[in-house]
Amino acid sequence: MEDENGDFILDSNGDKILIEKEVKPNWKASAWRLGRKFPKKWGKKSQGVLKIEEEQSYAIIVNFIRSSENR
Repeated sequence: MEDENGDFILDSNGDKILIEKEVKPNWKASAWRLGRKFPKKWGKKSQGVLKIEEEQSYAIIVNFIRSSENR
């Protein structure tokens, strides 16, 4: 920390007083943490479009499985 003359301000031991500047919060980091901590509620949602030209009904079941290596 410096005074109005640009000189360092020293504490009682003669050491320089250092002031850490405040860091603004990062919403992306918060979103990442929420997504990892609560994946069902805040995790990424995958969407896809399936186009079927025929007029028949189909049931499509998709299961996403995460390997234990990616946890």
